[in-house]
Amino acid sequence: MASIAFFKKKSTDELHNKLEFLINDFDQISKQLELLEIKKTIGTNKEPDYDTQLLVQKQNVISFEILKVRKQIKKIQNKFLLKVELALLPGLVVLVILSLLF
Repeated sequence: MASIAFFKKKSTDELHNKLEFLINDFDQISKQLELLEIKKTIGTNKEPDYDTQLLVQKQNVISFEILKVRKQIKKIQNKFLLKVELALLPGLVVLVILSLLF
């Protein structure tokens, strides 16, 4: 049981690190887009429009990856809870039966 908990912790830690990296990357792109929008508003934007489009596309890809990683984390957590429930359920049944008998 301890090895399962260690594996789960390691896997979720790696996924949480990946999630943090993706969120930071997403925030950086958002800041770049805001800066381009401000430059465009005040008329000092020398960047072509395709730069904005590329940033938006990259942001969309990252947001999809964020959703995918969150789903993976949830799946691992749910699988771990199911294993714990399956391990504890027979013991609980025995305890209930014993309490009814005595």
